Amino acid sequence: MNFEEHAAKPLLRAAGIDTPKGRLARSPGEAAAVAAELGRCVLKAQVPTGKRGKAGGIKLVAGADEAEAAATAILGMTIGEHRVASLLVEQQVPIAHEMYAAVLNDPGTKSPLLLFSAQGGMDIEEIAAKHPDTLVRLPIDIRHGPDPKAIDRALTMPLPCDRSALIALLDRLYTAYAANDAELMEINPLVLTADGRLMALDCKYTMDDSGIPRHEQLAKTGTPDKLTELEARGKALGLKFIELDGSVGVLANGAGLTMTTMGCCAPLRRRARELHGDRRRELH
Repeated sequence: MNFEEHAAKPLLRAAGIDTPKGRLARSPGEAAAVAAELGRCVLKAQVPTGKRGKAGGIKLVAGADEAEAAATAILGMTIGEHRVASLLVEQQVPIAHEMYAAVLNDPGTKSPLLLFSAQGGMDIEEIAAKHPDTLVRLPIDIRHGPDPKAIDRALTMPLPCDRSALIALLDRLYTAYAANDAELMEINPLVLTADGRLMALDCKYTMDDSGIPRHEQLAKTGTPDKLTELEARGKALGLKFIELDGSVGVLANGAGLTMTTMGCCAPLRRRARELHGDRRRELH
């Protein structure tokens, strides 16, 4: 389950990570009222997807009048198939440097993986491509949690901030990840402010669906996956149904068996193409 930024940031604050002052607004008038209180602020469309800025869903404003106009433009727009129904209005922060930090489930190491880069404000794929030498990848033993000494050894690059403060923040990020059954807890950007503070300007949080029963109240603030009519009917019956194209269905128990079965069907699909051409039946 994905969570919008306004629902994810309180989890960081609970772990001791600083975030900007702000409140949720659902109308241009509410956005103006928050801006009147905060002064110079930023309006952020609340949708469970990335690239909001490129889509026009993030605007800097100087006060209430600009906030009302920006909110009018953003509310109701569509970003990544999601309609914008609310805005996070936050106080602007003077930024000295942007970084990246995350903890995520890593199938390769079968453990949580701590990621950190001294370069932030861009997608992690872009960071890995443009600044591979700055990206730290540190597997974490779930039996013991983060080892501050191991984090210190892994941070071999020059840092724009106090080393001990950064190590403490990365430890708190893991605390937020573990306490909330996360598949991903990401801060991008993690900034060093002009007055020397470390602050999370954005947060992406994905909860492991198997953890929902342990966090029922938190799950109510999440954004459920968009379901087709058939998928919704399956969910109502207690079934995990994924609707795909094609005319042949697969009934299987567990994701691994499902993928194996579909893999076995793939040669039959190719054979059907050879035998029947345009009259073939696609197997999914």
